[in-house]
Amino acid sequence: MESEIISIIVPVYNVEQYIDECVSSVVDQSYQNLEIILIDDGSTDKSGDICDIWAGKDSRIRVLHKENEGVSVSRNVGIDISMGEYIIFVDSDDVIHPCLAECLYNSIKNHKTSISKCRLFAFYDKIDKKNYRIQQISENTLSNEEYAYMFLSDFMAPYIYVHGTIFDRSIIGNTRFLPGKYNEDSLFISDLMKKGMNACYVDEELYYYRQRSNSIMAAREGKFYFDWIDSLIYQYDSLKDSFGEVYRSKLLCKELNRMSRIISEVYFFTDKGMARQLYRKWICIYDENRCYIVDNKEKNKTMLYRYLPSFYYLLIRKKIVKIREGYKQREYDEKNTKNP
Repeated sequence: MESEIISIIVPVYNVEQYIDECVSSVVDQSYQNLEIILIDDGSTDKSGDICDIWAGKDSRIRVLHKENEGVSVSRNVGIDISMGEYIIFVDSDDVIHPCLAECLYNSIKNHKTSISKCRLFAFYDKIDKKNYRIQQISENTLSNEEYAYMFLSDFMAPYIYVHGTIFDRSIIGNTRFLPGKYNEDSLFISDLMKKGMNACYVDEELYYYRQRSNSIMAAREGKFYFDWIDSLIYQYDSLKDSFGEVYRSKLLCKELNRMSRIISEVYFFTDKGMARQLYRKWICIYDENRCYIVDNKEKNKTMLYRYLPSFYYLLIRKKIVKIREGYKQREYDEKNTKNP
């Protein structure tokens, strides 16, 4: 039964070479009761014109042209004008499985959760249609607290992105993306978690995320690092009082360690002056919350960085170099690897 409208919001900016493939994958969804909102964020190429052509082909498509203000504002505009009981966000250079909306809708309805998420699949050029095959779908639900503990995982990325996710409109309410931030997804999810968000996780790759050239290393400069640090602080402040002292302690240690690795990367590969500015942010969080660190190993590690940062950098250098080499390898793959 397709009685409920799903709004699919697609921010669009200078993606004339990708937008057709993206919109085509949205239009071809097996779940047909869709409201498709294309937000042209001041594109200077033909993206806006292509959106208008699509709107002429399919009455479910609405196009809004606006000045360039960034993806967060575009998503917020989409939320404000949308009419669907459920909302999905799709990036304009990505592709979605023909059954994404149907699978996620069925999942969120059957399990009565706030959101439902699927696995992401990264691709470089073209999607192999073999990836469209769905085996028996496995699903599991996560309570608000269980979802929060995913933030402690070393593989937290799937849980902090809005890609491949359907949202019940009621959990979004008046929550909006924060404009001008690189890590807008994680801030948005953190805000929803404060409202008691629970989830269903669909163990199937239904969202195809395009890896574009120079997208990793080029982004890791300047404002990116400050926003990254600020997003980790925001996550901690948002969740620290929600799940007890044990969780607060673990989250604090995790965020402090993530921050110190980021600052170390800046120290070695970007700018030592910038690293000192970021380090001062780290000190503020540490000094204000150190009493919540109960694990002795974590106490020693964070105290070392607090009082002997230069020695800490020497100890962690090999690890940071290895991580950096991983980024470079991924860049090489983006430029040279093609999907079969």
